[in-house]
Amino acid sequence: MDTKTLVAILMAVVVVALVVFVFAIERKRRSQRLKERFGPEYDQLVKEQGDPRRAEAVLADREKRVEKLSIRDLSRDDRRRYAEEWANVQKRFVDDPAMAVSEADSLVTSAPDLYTPREGTGHYRGVATSAGVLPVAF
Repeated sequence: MDTKTLVAILMAVVVVALVVFVFAIERKRRSQRLKERFGPEYDQLVKEQGDPRRAEAVLADREKRVEKLSIRDLSRDDRRRYAEEWANVQKRFVDDPAMAVSEADSLVTSAPDLYTPREGTGHYRGVATSAGVLPVAF
């Protein structure tokens, strides 16, 4: 083998190794970003899917679907009203847990209506909620 062929082969090996390295780093970053964004949902989905790659594909698909929605921030008044209603539900929990849970469910179920277009369906609500669109705490 002459020197030129050897150098070409060596360069090809280095390029392939570099591509594999960059791919591995990007994959790790993507996994970390999804773990940070979805938190416990990421772990649960990995458990359900049995494979982190499949779980990450599901979560990435959810992100893409949410990006297509016309989501808007809550107005200051809506934020204040929901915060007050949520605080009231929490206060009632001690005296009447069943009623408080029912009220909390109604409050959480109605919240996506403020985020998603009026023509949105329950499916959109689920996607928006699953992808972290709704605030965790008011």
